[in-house]
Amino acid sequence: MIRRILGRTYHRQGQLELAREQLSNSVAILQKMNDELDLARAYYDYALVTLGMDDNETGRSSLLKAHEIYERLQLPQEQAKVQAVLHQFE
Repeated sequence: MIRRILGRTYHRQGQLELAREQLSNSVAILQKMNDELDLARAYYDYALVTLGMDDNETGRSSLLKAHEIYERLQLPQEQAKVQAVLHQFE
């Protein structure tokens, strides 16, 4: 979780490479921990960073993974948040 917070902080500071690295590490750790809620959040944050780096394929893929988890967890507000970003990149 600390890596996700670091990634978000770097993103806000415009340090996209550092943000991407931290969020990628966060996703890997959270996958191993089976922490689905934080994993979905990390995928969403990672997507925002990669989309900001014009890596639309990775960003879209990460958004779809986040959406899938939010759907499984029955979190419609989070699903809607992801959908809003997805619609911007269709």
